[in-house]
Amino acid sequence: MTGRVVVTGRADEAPADARAPAIPGGESPGTPAAVAAKPGGAAGAAPYLATAPVIRLGAAVSAAVAVPAVALGAAVKGWPGAYAALLGIGVVVAFFSISKIAVGFVGRRAPHLLLPAALGTYLVKIALLGVLLVSLSGVEAIHLLTLAWTVFAGVFGWIGAEMWVATHTRVPFFDPAAFASRHPAPADPGASARGAAGPGAGR
Repeated sequence: MTGRVVVTGRADEAPADARAPAIPGGESPGTPAAVAAKPGGAAGAAPYLATAPVIRLGAAVSAAVAVPAVALGAAVKGWPGAYAALLGIGVVVAFFSISKIAVGFVGRRAPHLLLPAALGTYLVKIALLGVLLVSLSGVEAIHLLTLAWTVFAGVFGWIGAEMWVATHTRVPFFDPAAFASRHPAPADPGASARGAAGPGAGR
C-alpha cells in the first residue's frame, strides 16, 4: 500500500525559519554572521565606531568641568589661573579626541593596523604634550599648578564619559563577521528532517 504525504495549512502558517529572509551563506537569522550580513547591522558597529558619541559627551563633560575650574582659577590666581584652566581643558579635549578620530579612521579602513595606529598616536601626543610643558616653563601668564589640576579633573571627567558610552550603547566588543568565520553556527536538525521529508518521501 503506497502512502502519500499530505501538506495542509496556509502559506502564512509556515514555520518562522521558512518565512525568514535568506541570509547569504545560509546562516540562521540569530547567528553573528546573520547579524553581520544585515544592512547596517553590527558588522560595522565595532568599538572604534563609537567615536562620535564619546567625543560629544566628553566635550560636554569637559565644558562642565571648565566652568568651575576657570572660576576657581580666576579667583585664586587671577587671569593666569583662568588662562591655565582653559588651556588645561583644551589639552584634555585635544588629547582624547585625536586618539578617537585617528583610531576610528584607521579602524574603518585597515582594522589590522589598529594597534600600531593607537600606539603611534599616543607617542605623538606625549611628545607634543612634552613640548607644550617645556615651552610654558617660565611663562607668567599661565599658572602651571592650576593647569595641572585642571588636566587632572578633565581626564577623570573624560574617562567617566567613555565609561558611560561603553555601558549604555549596544556596540559589540568583537567583530561578528570574524567570530562567525571562526565559530560556524551548528546545523539545524529541523532543517535536515524537513529536507528528508520532502515531496515523495513517504512513497
